Amino acid sequence: MILELKNRNNGIAEKVLDHSCSFFHSFLIGISNIMFKKKLVCVLFNAGKGDELTQQCRERILAGLTFENSILCFVGAKTWLMKTICPDKIVIELNNCSDTVGNIKEIKKFIKGKNFIEILIISNHYHLRRIKLLMKIFNLEANVESAEEIIGIKNKISLVEYFLYLFTYIFWIVGFIKTKEVS
Repeated sequence: MILELKNRNNGIAEKVLDHSCSFFHSFLIGISNIMFKKKLVCVLFNAGKGDELTQQCRERILAGLTFENSILCFVGAKTWLMKTICPDKIVIELNNCSDTVGNIKEIKKFIKGKNFIEILIISNHYHLRRIKLLMKIFNLEANVESAEEIIGIKNKISLVEYFLYLFTYIFWIVGFIKTKEVS
């Protein structure tokens, strides 16, 4: 027996049933949770000079746009700049951060209490190790993929990326040592 109609789950109407139908009610809630859960795809901003997007940032955005039936989230200081490429596709902007540590903290804060079936963080290959280390430090469970793999760029490494990769590796070693000292 249906008692009333309530507005729950972000505007999705759900019928509230009496106790005689509690099993059926639980079943309906379970089905609606499966149907309305989505994948969150977080694209990290790559700082460039002034108001220009770097090539790496463009690759990240392109990689993020390849995921259909997902919620696209831009993370970083200049998300408004990222929106210039695809303004109608963006659902979420997390722009209260300016570095990788801030990005991970913002994502963790945003997902708290939300039911995403998967969380994917997109960055460039040289950046993945640092992201994984920070995810471990801040206890964030997510998948991490490189934009190069997603959009199919092979054997691309510039001198700048080489030094960024080297910097990331050094950061990872220092972070690993500090993590071991703390535990």
